[in-house]
Amino acid sequence: IQFYDFMRYLSKSDGLPTVVIFLMLLLSTGNYAFLKNLAKSMNYSVAKRRLDCCCGFTTSAASASLDATENENLRYHNPVMVEECLDALAIKKGGLYVDCTLGGGGHTKCILQRGGTVIGLDQDPEAILTTTALLEEYINSGKLEILQSNFRSIEAVLKSSSLCSVRGSQFVDGVLMDLGVSSHQINEPNRGFAFGSNGPLDMRMSRGDAASSITAAQICNEWSVTAIADALYAFGDEKRSRQIAREIVFNRPLNTTGDLVNSISRITSFKERTKTLARCFQALRIVVNDEMGALEHALSNMHKIIRPGGRLVILSYHSLEDRRVKQLFRTGSPLPAPPAASNSEESLPWIELFRRACGPSEQEIATNRRARSAKLRAAVRTAIPGSTSNDDIGDQLGFRGKQKSMPLVGAKQLAKLAAAAQSEIDEFEENESLEIEKEIEKKKEVKSSIFTFKK
Repeated sequence: IQFYDFMRYLSKSDGLPTVVIFLMLLLSTGNYAFLKNLAKSMNYSVAKRRLDCCCGFTTSAASASLDATENENLRYHNPVMVEECLDALAIKKGGLYVDCTLGGGGHTKCILQRGGTVIGLDQDPEAILTTTALLEEYINSGKLEILQSNFRSIEAVLKSSSLCSVRGSQFVDGVLMDLGVSSHQINEPNRGFAFGSNGPLDMRMSRGDAASSITAAQICNEWSVTAIADALYAFGDEKRSRQIAREIVFNRPLNTTGDLVNSISRITSFKERTKTLARCFQALRIVVNDEMGALEHALSNMHKIIRPGGRLVILSYHSLEDRRVKQLFRTGSPLPAPPAASNSEESLPWIELFRRACGPSEQEIATNRRARSAKLRAAVRTAIPGSTSNDDIGDQLGFRGKQKSMPLVGAKQLAKLAAAAQSEIDEFEENESLEIEKEIEKKKEVKSSIFTFKK
């Protein structure tokens, strides 16, 4: 760390060029991937954490990580927007909550500390083992139950849950879904999720499960050009999906993440390389784990497990997830429905807590850069359509419950829209008058030419 500070001092002063400093770091550590991440880091705490985790300078568990010493959950995964999620859930003492993506147990531990009871789900066996050891005291006290399952099967899981059977009801007071990939899965090269380190081209969330036997290597080595291109375009919004798919097929076999990175990098400029790799790896991960199918199935059944007045809080990290969550809260279904089949406002099962998604604070982004793309949306479960208890829920929410009857556009926005519409009308009339003048001039020219011809 002192050496890193010395290099930063040299870079700030004009003693040595940046290239020379980078080469000195390269020769001193011999880890190019670590150096590339270190060069991007401008925060001392981030640099220290990466030095501890990547270079292995520290050998004792007490000095493993700067943030990990304060919170053991951060060794596995750094939870995102914890306070915002807990406020949206409105934790009640003794209430039953479901954490659909347990991960390192960060959100779950905070819910337990506020007096809630939690059923934690995760399809990753490594996450189950880590969190079970970390939160063993809560499991022994009967406040936490951890089950290995995909949130696609949340209804079946709650039917077999011991906490639900003790309460005699399958309804819960709130559900939290932190979508995406955990930091541990990204940092572990053997999982194949990240393109910054070389490892097997796997990308399975639950390894060893027969339902998720397909791997990213099988997609790259067995699928056709058209199938790969369609997947990259649909789940990664990659505009050059055809060209990349042809290059993947041309460079077969691809067995490691490094092989895939080299294939994509050959036809991608240096400026666009990182974003292109991120989109392609995201698309392959979504296909391997059927993330969109699992999310749609789970969202469609959430109203069946959350009691009226309960909360559904979802953290999404890209537009594909956020689009489905927004569609669910506003229409009652994660999939776009035809206008004739859309539900009326009175029959919708959800009331949004806020119309626009919330993002992390600048302070949180500075300490956890992976949280920068997070979007938080939350909603309250309404009562059975036609029931009078819907009004009670609206009264409990205060101004939030009245949001359904409020206009979606404010007075200032209406004024701006009216001014924009008026400017468009004026522009159209001006263009129309110019065209009329041009036509009159053309007629005059034709008449003058005819008159000269007659002469």
